[in-house]
Amino acid sequence: WDPFPSLPKPLAYGASASDEAAFYFLGGAGPENSERAGYRLRKQGGAYRWEEFTQLPMDRSYSRAVILDGQLFLVGGSDSVNDLSKASTALLSLSLKKPQATWKSLRPMPGEGRAVFAAASCNGKLYVFGGCLVEGGDARNLGSASRYDPATDQWTRLHDLPAATRAWSVGSGDSRFIFLFGGYSSSPDAKAKAQSGHFEKKVYR
Repeated sequence: WDPFPSLPKPLAYGASASDEAAFYFLGGAGPENSERAGYRLRKQGGAYRWEEFTQLPMDRSYSRAVILDGQLFLVGGSDSVNDLSKASTALLSLSLKKPQATWKSLRPMPGEGRAVFAAASCNGKLYVFGGCLVEGGDARNLGSASRYDPATDQWTRLHDLPAATRAWSVGSGDSRFIFLFGGYSSSPDAKAKAQSGHFEKKVYR
């Protein structure tokens, strides 16, 4: 591992994305409070440096970010790092082609707000899988999946996942397939508490 410049402040639960120009880190939370800043790491004058390049319109933790055709998309998450009952369906975009661009609100995700989900870009579209929300103090995993088309600002509901799962790892190797790894799935026992479940080793494509 090579050491790189540290983030401007200690942060966790942020969203990240990258393109050929830079690496981006959005939102998250630190020891004291949630964060609205968006930071960008890029090479300047022969050295890599972080800079604050935007402010989110709201606090946001547990969201996910992808880049499509020069647009930075931020989807889902919660405005409170400690309260996932505030999980959101919001979808925001920021043009990376315009230096003075501001965040735009796009068509929200269908269904329920979600956090701790998986998101990926594939073949020019944004995909969202699973995640969870909190109701009555219990975390409920989600088994839904959706696809967003930036060209039409429309969401399409996809087939439900094999199991309602949060905390996936996700990868897209080409323009045809998305892989989902592991995660924490709901208990198959319908009488079990909402928070019960088990860690997964399964992989889906």
